[in-house]
Parts: sequence; C-alpha cells; structure tokens
Amino acid sequence: MEIGNNPNRPVQQPAQERSARPELSPQAGRAAAPAVQPNQTGARPEPVNANPPASAQVALSSSAVQLLKGSDDQDSFDTAKVERLSRDIEEGRFEVDAEAVADRLIANTRELLSSRKSSET
Repeated sequence: MEIGNNPNRPVQQPAQERSARPELSPQAGRAAAPAVQPNQTGARPEPVNANPPASAQVALSSSAVQLLKGSDDQDSFDTAKVERLSRDIEEGRFEVDAEAVADRLIANTRELLSSRKSSET
C-alpha cells in the first residue's frame, strides 16, 4: 500500500470533468463491452444472454386456479356476511379461530409442496 503523493504518478482527472469531456474518459476509443455475468468459479465472466429462452414453468395451486376462474355469478360474495363481519369487527365481537387459520395454512402448504414435487419429476 502506498501513502502520499508520488511525483511520477499521473494526476487523475475528477469524474465530473471526465464526464463533461468524453475524450478524458477511460472508456474513450474503446468499443462497448458486452454485458457479463460473474460466475462462482472466479474464471472469466460469461456473457449475459439478452434474450434467454422461455424455460420457466409455473404451477398454480388449485386455490389460485379457482381465483383466476372467478365466479359466474355477478355477486361473487355474500354482502350480508361482509356487513355482519364488519359490524362485529367494529364492535369488538369478532374472534379469530387461530386453530382453523393454522389448519388452513398447513393444508395450503401441503398442497403447494405436493404440486412442487410433482412438477420436479
């Protein structure tokens, strides 16, 4: 490590001055380098494909498929139930059934994991 001023070392131009005068840029006269992606091995970087092939596969859960299908009815929810629940929440009478919520989370997770396993084989 070198500390101090070396009279034999060329003076660096401030970045603002380099950007105002392209001929002072370190990139002046060079062709644009292709985009590269670092790799894990530390070897030469590999060029990034700007248009990768479409290879991603997406698997939707049955719940997601149902949501995408929507409902044939114009009124897809029970307005009276929504009003009743809103009133219960406002009045502090709404109670969350934590066990039911946990059971539903576990069921959805199982469904997601089983669909993921079937898509891998």
